[in-house]
Amino acid sequence: MPFTTTAEEKVILEGIQLPICPKTLINILTEAKKTDPNMYLISQWISKDIGIASAVLQIINSPVYARSVSIDSITQAVMLLGFNRVLTLVKVVALKTALPAKIDLTSFWQLSTEIAQAALNICHFLEKPKYGETAYMLGLFHMAGIPVLLDRFTDYAQIYQNHKKSGLLDLSLREQTLFGTTHTTLSSLIAQQWGISDPQCTTIYYTYHCEGIFDNSELNEESLVLLSVIKIARKCIFMRHNIEHATEWSLVKDCIETFLHMDESDINELIDQAEQQFE
Repeated sequence: MPFTTTAEEKVILEGIQLPICPKTLINILTEAKKTDPNMYLISQWISKDIGIASAVLQIINSPVYARSVSIDSITQAVMLLGFNRVLTLVKVVALKTALPAKIDLTSFWQLSTEIAQAALNICHFLEKPKYGETAYMLGLFHMAGIPVLLDRFTDYAQIYQNHKKSGLLDLSLREQTLFGTTHTTLSSLIAQQWGISDPQCTTIYYTYHCEGIFDNSELNEESLVLLSVIKIARKCIFMRHNIEHATEWSLVKDCIETFLHMDESDINELIDQAEQQFE
């Protein structure tokens, strides 16, 4: 079920500028939705946008991918990594470019990237590889509303830093009280505008609204798998960065264990496996 915003929230959102999806990405997404998309044409569109193409190639050739041979073109990247992975990177690069440049987002993107990579690894360890690329993209997009709030409200930077100690669940509650919306709502709207599917956008929206979510029909099977993976990935990476996570995790721990047919030791082993990928 797609997420919805309240009438009051829509009024609040009118005063918040979301990052605009660039024309290059709109063209790519339109072509990608076709029954038989022209991959050569898509590669050419990406290649012609020098900023996006160079940034994507820089990521692909970074130590994260640990490739023995350098990838020199977008066409080569699509052939070696697959279209879905390259499209994910294009979306992320375009989003980074569209977000406010006056804010130093280095640590924010490091956190998001690690959550994304952990989510991808967790899908592999769960033997659910078909969700890997989607989980990776959600890891990168699911907190995208934070830079928007940093740009919009001058006091938000201190609020964000303070709530790294008390947890991002508390941050979301504080945002709703102060600003009438939350970073997950904004992240969902950004993802929606940037061609992310409804189940994925809904998963982002419910990042914190998890009470009873595994027992009703709000989310489909895909969304529940993705929500479980993102929650485990967040726990893993928040532990690495000493960000409070106990309260957030306690609200969904039992439900995730039941849904994935795992116990606490299984989840801890999964987190340890994901953690080892960063050593």
